Amino acid sequence: VPHKFPYVIGLTGGICSGKSTISNYLKDKGFETIDCDKIGHQVYQPEGPAYQLLIDEFGEEIVGEDGSINRRALGGIVFSAESKMKRLNEIVWPCIANAVKAVIESSSSELIVVEAAVMLEAGWQTFVDEVWVMTVSPDEAIKRLSERNKLSTEDAEKRLKSQMTNTERCSHADIIVCSDWEQSVTRSFIDKAWEGLSERIEYYKICQNPGRNGHSALIPLL
Repeated sequence: VPHKFPYVIGLTGGICSGKSTISNYLKDKGFETIDCDKIGHQVYQPEGPAYQLLIDEFGEEIVGEDGSINRRALGGIVFSAESKMKRLNEIVWPCIANAVKAVIESSSSELIVVEAAVMLEAGWQTFVDEVWVMTVSPDEAIKRLSERNKLSTEDAEKRLKSQMTNTERCSHADIIVCSDWEQSVTRSFIDKAWEGLSERIEYYKICQNPGRNGHSALIPLL
């Protein structure tokens, strides 16, 4: 099927699964990357699309002295009730999605990697072409999270259990990469995945360039 570029990879995974490490690795290799966490911070800013919506929903008490959204105050509200967290996501996630789509539509890149921890929870897989899921074993995730955030094992376990499981994420995946190993091994997995992706992109290019008979020249996917 002919495809309009850029081709978009959605990179996701649980906490401490190595998403950012792999995103940075791909960026160093020359790929355009979009960090949804950074865009998320932008939509909270006074000039951002979520700013006034959040104040209207949660009140002036979430506004800090400098006029920006006080994330700690907002967190104190939304973590107190599941319904409030749900409402926060209903406001913020579409704003982030629209900002990401705008970057994609204005890009001249052939391929873009969109890194998003909540890609599947937010339903953003609908505007990417492939979903790449980073996985890590629960024990390794707890170990990494405890060391990184200086948390007790119990607190780390609670954070992990609040997220989508590896099995749930992998059910949506086109590519699955385990990061339990040394970084060099994980990078070799990514390189192998890139080789397959390169073949698919070449296929789409040929589909977009009809042959002399006016029909698209087709090659088999390997």
